[in-house]
Amino acid sequence: ADVEDIFYHCAKVLLRESFWNDKDVIITGGGTIEKIDDVRCLTNFSSGKQASALALAYFLKGARVCLITSGESPATKAIECLHVKSTDELLKELLNKISTIDATSNGAYLVMAAAVSDYLPSIQHKGKLKKEALGENYTLELKQNIDVLSSIPRSKTLKIIGFKAEMDAEKAHEHAKAMLIKKALDAVCLNIITEENGFGSDKNRIDFITKEKTISLPLSNKESIARTIVELSAPL
Repeated sequence: ADVEDIFYHCAKVLLRESFWNDKDVIITGGGTIEKIDDVRCLTNFSSGKQASALALAYFLKGARVCLITSGESPATKAIECLHVKSTDELLKELLNKISTIDATSNGAYLVMAAAVSDYLPSIQHKGKLKKEALGENYTLELKQNIDVLSSIPRSKTLKIIGFKAEMDAEKAHEHAKAMLIKKALDAVCLNIITEENGFGSDKNRIDFITKEKTISLPLSNKESIARTIVELSAPL
């Protein structure tokens, strides 16, 4: 076995908590990639670092973890990782994974940290679009993407935590609380993006929002943020 895998298995023995035994945790991460043609795409700057850190944090507490991501792989191969690109691929793997969760298990969590595209090209072209054929100006037509969170079947045993990135600090909490209610979530992790915690950064600042309260996590490395989110998600 790799030295890192041995290390993380030993860390799991030391850090595991009985609450997370036999619990399934599914985490999505990274930005979706929506093809325009076979060489171009629409995407975003999400690195998947926070999702990878969350996967490790839940693993070390004793949960069965599956990371579905277009971004970074988890720190240890002991964590199941499914790599995807498009929203369709993400949703397919996610629904398939949810369907495999044993109904008699000790409960399950879904942490939706992926940055899913709001829109995608109306037509995906084969080959490579040539500028000579397109002309001096080219209009790319987009259509609204499927809402992944709204497509997830609800159950009493599945706790769902959404992630929301905002840049307008004045309205960020209003939008996050609206998301919490509209999409019937158990919690929302609000990320107000600044220069300090922008996409691809190793640091983050999160407001953990439930119907009852908001807990602010100050700027810290993403591993520390992930460990705190694990602690806050247990009582949901």
